[in-house]
Amino acid sequence: MAGYLILGMHRSGTSCFAGCLEAGGLSLGPVNIHAPFNKKGNREHEPIRDVHDQMLTANEASWDRPPDNQIEIDPDHLNQLKFYVDQFGTDQDWGVKDPRSMFFAKSWQSYFGCEFLGTFRHPVEVAKSLESRAERTNKQMNREMALSLWKSYNTQLLELYRANPFPLVRYGIEPNLYLEQIRLVARQLNLNPDGASTFFTKTLTHQESMEALVPESCKNIWDELLCAWDACFKKDIKFA
Repeated sequence: MAGYLILGMHRSGTSCFAGCLEAGGLSLGPVNIHAPFNKKGNREHEPIRDVHDQMLTANEASWDRPPDNQIEIDPDHLNQLKFYVDQFGTDQDWGVKDPRSMFFAKSWQSYFGCEFLGTFRHPVEVAKSLESRAERTNKQMNREMALSLWKSYNTQLLELYRANPFPLVRYGIEPNLYLEQIRLVARQLNLNPDGASTFFTKTLTHQESMEALVPESCKNIWDELLCAWDACFKKDIKFA
């Protein structure tokens, strides 16, 4: 059975993307289905996410202090991940969603043979969402920090995409268009495309800044993401 790594910056629709695909038949394992900032849960396999956190810490990094490059999974953490991946079984396609996986993606692909799926969102929307969450949890996050994180994660996303293009969806757009791109991906994965409609609701998106100007520091990355997204749905990018 095939495995998929769902990649994207925090607050960029990874939870929604994962939930839509899960509703279409993709196995995510025992994931979080309710969280304070995700009404339908962040759809994360918490033990796998904890291993990712451990790997970041071991490399003097964290989700909000990301590394500059891909990190190789060390043997101890690899054995832990293998234990959880083995639990998915061999009778169903499976997926893992955790934004932290962006920095281990090459190792995940090398060791587990998984393919990539990506999602991205307007940098101002992401920044506003991060700031709102930080304010409600008494954490530190300002616009400069948020945009810097957006750049770090999406730089890695583009590097992976350039090496071998994969389906890339955009979050925060008109709902019907969003659902149509998810259905297209679901069909490519031989999942039920109607599952997306049962999971997605417009209320899942809280920050809407479609008309906001893209900050100059993010513009080159944003423009390339838009080009990649456009290519995905004009050329119907499939897996190798």
